Amino acid sequence: MKTQIRILLIGIVCGAQAACGGATPPAETAAPAPQTDTSATPDDGPEAEDDAVTPEARTEAHAHYNLALEYKKASEYQKALEELDKSIALHPKFASAHFTRGTVLRQLDRLPEAAEAFEQARILKPSYQNAYAMEGAVLLRLDRAAEAVTALEAAVTQDPKDTSSVMNLGMALKKENRIDDAIAAYERGLKVVPNDPGILNNLAIVLVSQKRYEETIVYLEDALKADPENVDLLLNMATTLRKAERYGEAIPFYEKVIAKQPDHAGAMYDLGYCYEREKRPKDAISVYKKYVNVIKDRDPKAAEEVSGLIKRMQGK
Repeated sequence: MKTQIRILLIGIVCGAQAACGGATPPAETAAPAPQTDTSATPDDGPEAEDDAVTPEARTEAHAHYNLALEYKKASEYQKALEELDKSIALHPKFASAHFTRGTVLRQLDRLPEAAEAFEQARILKPSYQNAYAMEGAVLLRLDRAAEAVTALEAAVTQDPKDTSSVMNLGMALKKENRIDDAIAAYERGLKVVPNDPGILNNLAIVLVSQKRYEETIVYLEDALKADPENVDLLLNMATTLRKAERYGEAIPFYEKVIAKQPDHAGAMYDLGYCYEREKRPKDAISVYKKYVNVIKDRDPKAAEEVSGLIKRMQGK
């Protein structure tokens, strides 16, 4: 199954000396990657039998379905939806049509309806792994975590290598405050797909929330071996090292993040904080000035506070 990696940020928590207007949101926000769902590929297995559907109606239903796929491919989602509705009206047990209807509704941001469509698809075809995966991913977006867990557990049971569902399952369990279960889900995933950077990162997210920093660092090291240029992983490593008070080791990771994203205000502030703790005041002042320049328009209060910090450091 083709999947997209969903990378979460641990979250930059600025030093105690000033507000950090540019900080990254807390861990459960997926940033900067968009909400990522599993592959939206229809299942090619046999459809549910329906003796009430004539061969002619079945043929016409497939014609509408195939036209819907063409509209979907062209991003004409409303037209695709209309054709899928026609297909389902002719062949109500056409699981692939229900599934594809769910993917179209998801594109239209009609998420509750999408979840219902994926549910209908997997009811009609209990072996429809993609339907469980997509239903769970959408339910997670709707903050219906308990329901998401049920769907995603089924998805992972049917395909343990579905890394997107493994990651989504871990996040849903964490939202339910089932921390040990979330850790176990990620660890099971790593046994099947060793060194997957997304699973390693999301496992690190859970561990750092429990202040298990040294374990977090080990998992992030493995994730970075697999994806060394990933900015989110670099930032998570920097943040974890800072939380563990390993400021000198955090500095090069923050510097790499800023080299890739020169206007990343949160990373700038925390880099300055690490410089301070490492008794490098000139470097701290330099990066704080850059922070002020980046943040001054969108958060004047934070810029003013850090400007005051700079003056105090300069003895003014």
